[in-house]
Amino acid sequence: MSTGYRRTLTIAALNFAALVGVSHAARTQDLQISTATTSRWEAAPWPFTRDAWPQGLAVRCTGAECGAGVEVYLRPKLGFCNCATGVSDDFEVDNVSDLDLMSDQFAPVEAGAPVTFGHFTGRARAYQFPRANQSPRAAFAVALASGCDLIVAGASGESRTEVETAVRAFLSSPRTQRWIETSLGLR
Repeated sequence: MSTGYRRTLTIAALNFAALVGVSHAARTQDLQISTATTSRWEAAPWPFTRDAWPQGLAVRCTGAECGAGVEVYLRPKLGFCNCATGVSDDFEVDNVSDLDLMSDQFAPVEAGAPVTFGHFTGRARAYQFPRANQSPRAAFAVALASGCDLIVAGASGESRTEVETAVRAFLSSPRTQRWIETSLGLR
């Protein structure tokens, strides 16, 4: 093989590798931005330290519907769900919801309830984070099952009504449903 031919193959291979890397990065960035970009949602960097699960999608609602702002953190947890029953009780929501990443102290406000978003079923539950010399911060968690996999969403804001309304709207949106399906390998 001639030196010129080897160099041409090497350059072609490097260009291909670069194209694949750029394509993957662009697809990931586009997916994150398109999921979080509506008139009231803004993408944010994942703020939590690395753990056993992949980083997820962090968004912030800053529209009038969200008052002082609602933060939502959404991510998959593959292979972490009871394959037969899905998310069946509040204990599971408490343990998988990632609220412990947002505050080392969180307390449920009341019993959770079954929820459905798109093709996914699970449970949701309201919580609060205590704060010194202030009223507690509202929090809301959703755990959705797909076979043996989970999608968990944790959110916080000043008002329970604003947090729950924002999370329900976000999880119901077609863009978020596509992100969930892609994250679970269903697309």
